[in-house]
Amino acid sequence: MSGYSGFEQAIGSLLDRAPRLKGAVENAYQRANYHLFVNRSFTHEVHEDATLYRAGDLFGPSGDHPDDVDRFVGFYDISPWDDGMDRFLLHELEGGGNASIVVLGEDSAKTVAETEAWNYQQGSRTQWHPTREDAILYNDLADGRGVARLVDISGDLLRTYDRPIQAANPIADEFVALDYRRLDHNSPGYGYGTATDPAELADADDDGLFRVTGDGSTTLVVSFADLQSLDGSSDTSEPHPGAVPHERHHLHHVVYAPNGERFAFLHRWTTGDRERTRLVVAERTGNPRVLLTDPYLSHFSWLDERRLVLWGRTDAGRGYYVVDTDNGKTTPIERLGGNGDGHPSVAPGGRWVVTDTYPDRSRIRHLSLYDRAERRTIELGSFLAPFRFDGPRRCDLHPRWSPDGRFVSIDSAHEGHRGSYVLDVGPIVD
Repeated sequence: MSGYSGFEQAIGSLLDRAPRLKGAVENAYQRANYHLFVNRSFTHEVHEDATLYRAGDLFGPSGDHPDDVDRFVGFYDISPWDDGMDRFLLHELEGGGNASIVVLGEDSAKTVAETEAWNYQQGSRTQWHPTREDAILYNDLADGRGVARLVDISGDLLRTYDRPIQAANPIADEFVALDYRRLDHNSPGYGYGTATDPAELADADDDGLFRVTGDGSTTLVVSFADLQSLDGSSDTSEPHPGAVPHERHHLHHVVYAPNGERFAFLHRWTTGDRERTRLVVAERTGNPRVLLTDPYLSHFSWLDERRLVLWGRTDAGRGYYVVDTDNGKTTPIERLGGNGDGHPSVAPGGRWVVTDTYPDRSRIRHLSLYDRAERRTIELGSFLAPFRFDGPRRCDLHPRWSPDGRFVSIDSAHEGHRGSYVLDVGPIVD
């Protein structure tokens, strides 16, 4: 649920054209509600048939988690479990600086690497290698530039790639890379603090999405020139994206289809204070096609090899949709119509979708399960979002499924620090 009334959402829509003002108004409104009306002893609540664990209590040493050590997985498109579900991969922060990459296993927590290249939303894109056993991919900096590294379970370096990973092909030894310096300029909460003069960014013909294979070879498969040449928005009051300087363009959230043959991503650019967004799909070797264009296209996951589950706005309004990537057709998921923007994640088998919300007026993030077979929604949990975890430092739940579809991993700050948690939802989904 979004937690806001229709009137409150209408006021929010009126403020959409002034994002800075909207953010200030929302923050002030939430603070007033929290201090005047909210039960300030509340931290979290979960469904009676679900069980919440700290990740460290299921994997690695048990006991209380120190308040001065933050743990988190990162974005919702990466599962922290290995295929056998014996190990769990996350980031650990202690006193700022570099992030440690930690593997939780049976009665152990082993640091296998440290990285300078991380942010609170997506970490360092740390993940198990999809085709190599006991190998881990993550991003780092080398002489101030982004790279990807491959290490084994002992932390031994196996390879360094010249470009940082954005998304790994689930069935092949290859990944998609992008220039995180563009994110530092255009969406700094997702960059690595490596911003340079925008004039130093590569030209539109030489930058975009790169395919990097296991042997390190790199090919530009989708350029900004390709994207800027595609048809723009149907809103003729907006300039065509090709008329917007290339340094104002950036790319977000690249995700491969389950069969690895195509990937979807968000193409964003700014004109004045306004940001425009397109949902684009491309084959693994290129040929991008625009599916949707709207400022309010946000998070998505693949439902199968052809369809996505997306939160965004279409002619039917804002909400969750199933998007056919062959033809761009959208079908609303009506039972999730009351949820605001969130991070949908599809369970193995495709029956269940888990998604979250941003904080409501009471500073609560909600976690919901949607059953596609019976078209019902289950409130899985609710979690306090302390005010100090806002802005680029925010701690979204970012729900992710385990390989067997019985557990959901989340990041949350409801205990007053950034923590990694696991919900056992087996009794619900079985």
